[in-house]
Amino acid sequence: MGWSYARHVNGEIFQSQEEVFQWIAESKFYQARHFRTRNVPGATKVKPERNMYSSFIQWSEARQREQGNPPVNFNKFQEQGRAEALVYFGKKEEVERIIRDRNLRIQFNENFNGQKVRHWTGMGEYWHGTKAVMDLVRKEHSPESLMSIFEEDGEMGLKALCLEAKARLGFEKDPMTGLIVQMEKTVI
Repeated sequence: MGWSYARHVNGEIFQSQEEVFQWIAESKFYQARHFRTRNVPGATKVKPERNMYSSFIQWSEARQREQGNPPVNFNKFQEQGRAEALVYFGKKEEVERIIRDRNLRIQFNENFNGQKVRHWTGMGEYWHGTKAVMDLVRKEHSPESLMSIFEEDGEMGLKALCLEAKARLGFEKDPMTGLIVQMEKTVI
């Protein structure tokens, strides 16, 4: 928790409450501003039967008055604590992998959608054709396979799959109307 564990391991005994309070204040997580009860909306009084805690609050408030109110970047403080906890519990690599996979999935979904496929294949407003192309690509490639192709080749890899599927489905531009039509159904 950021406290000097050596003192506990060596069996040292605190000689006074002041020493206990000093030991707590040595923690990198201790911030005097968190232990105040005056002029704080929603803060309740410390119960008098909690003698040591009540004394600690008074000690913290006095310490804060003495030291002033140094600025703290809470986001940086929180992020540092999170990073240390991940290392301590051996979860850093796992969390990094989850974040990397999530970001890749987000990028994949931004690049393999009806709008992009319609643009790549030149389908115009022929959404049934766009859906047919996407369905064929999904049928022939597992989600993991598509993600792998996207990770290796990016958008161009997905585009190539879509253009190949379009050709195999027989979609072509009708020379008379300029619209995309399905000339023949040849799915191999």
